[in-house]
Amino acid sequence: MTITAIIIAAAFYFFLGYTILNGRHSKSGIGEKPLIYSSVIVQFFLNINLLLFLGLSLFLVFYDWKFLLILLGTSFILEPFIIVPFLEKLLALICNAFIKKGH
Repeated sequence: MTITAIIIAAAFYFFLGYTILNGRHSKSGIGEKPLIYSSVIVQFFLNINLLLFLGLSLFLVFYDWKFLLILLGTSFILEPFIIVPFLEKLLALICNAFIKKGH
């Protein structure tokens, strides 16, 4: 595996994780949605990640479609256990840092 493939895979998992987070919390009801996802900035960030994920996936279709299939296959295994929980904690840490910095 080259360094380019590692960077593309990391970006793919990053964008996929935040796209899944956006989908989970946009479907939830008002009472079930955590406060962090009601922020306009967080919603903008999650929507931009959706566009970046679609763009990267389209690029991978023409760049190396076999690599895209490998990434999609591994993401089904890694998504519920590693990718989404890690990125959710990372988003919470970043938002908490900005909130503390503002006070």
